[in-house]
Amino acid sequence: MNYKLQQFFNFCESNDIKLLRDDIRFIKDTLADTPREFHSDALRGYILTWRNELRKEKKDGDTRSNPRREANKFLLNFRD
Repeated sequence: MNYKLQQFFNFCESNDIKLLRDDIRFIKDTLADTPREFHSDALRGYILTWRNELRKEKKDGDTRSNPRREANKFLLNFRD
């Protein structure tokens, strides 16, 4: 695993973004098809999307909010 990706996973762990084993595999697989120069933007967007969904959930009490799903959707759409 490259250093930047490991830093990303460490950041998530220390900032209450609880990635599952499937999330980690999904992120690695998705980034494998993404040019390396776009990885930082993709990972930054992933975190921002996750955090925005968490804020919505806490602010509005929106139980339909799913930060994990929305962040993964962001990453899928980032590739397109």
